[in-house]
Amino acid sequence: MVNAVVSPLLEQLISFSTEEVTQQVKLVKGVEQEVEKLTSHLQTIQAVLNDAEQRQVKEKSIRVWLGRLKDVSYDIENVLDEWITARRRLQMEQNAHSAQKQVSSCFPASSISFKKIILRQDIAVKIKGINKKLGVIATQKDMFKFVESGGASSTRPGRVQSTSFIDEEEIYGRVGEKNELLSKLLCESSEQQKGLHIISIVGMGGIGKTTLAQLDCNHEEVIRKFDKILWVCVSETFE
Repeated sequence: MVNAVVSPLLEQLISFSTEEVTQQVKLVKGVEQEVEKLTSHLQTIQAVLNDAEQRQVKEKSIRVWLGRLKDVSYDIENVLDEWITARRRLQMEQNAHSAQKQVSSCFPASSISFKKIILRQDIAVKIKGINKKLGVIATQKDMFKFVESGGASSTRPGRVQSTSFIDEEEIYGRVGEKNELLSKLLCESSEQQKGLHIISIVGMGGIGKTTLAQLDCNHEEVIRKFDKILWVCVSETFE
């Protein structure tokens, strides 16, 4: 079902377009608006997906339309994954550069800054291109005269959906807590004991629990240590 692809993608786009996340993700000027357009198009399309998926059995043109939507949805997912992966790689290079600076001052910081600019421009071009494709698909849906459902209004969560991505340049302090959590993650994983290990971060809302988890989730030592790292955001309505 295409809805199974669109729904989680829509939640991720919503989190990217919230003020909390866009303050961390420094995109090229105008890309935030492009992400908001993508989100708006997907919300409009999602409202008619139930009807579209029922009618595609008998109507080939709707089947083709859903196929195009699915392809573009995968394109969006790929470019978001590419952005997150590239930012992690740049962060690791920046950390390595900081270590080298202690030995020599011959490594220009401008090279890393230049890579960031190129990365942001590349992502910007891809997002704008995808937005044009999705805009055409959103316009084409009108000719099918779909019946809207209430699905689109229920996709925006009461609480902001978080992702594992974070820009460390925007974070100050919490070094002690970060190192303590990092030590627990690396030490407990090396003990190789059987069973599930859980490390809880407890505190009042708004003090930075999610940010702390994001910092260590993206730490280069954690990435090297674990074969797979999964970030699961549990909503308030989780059962």
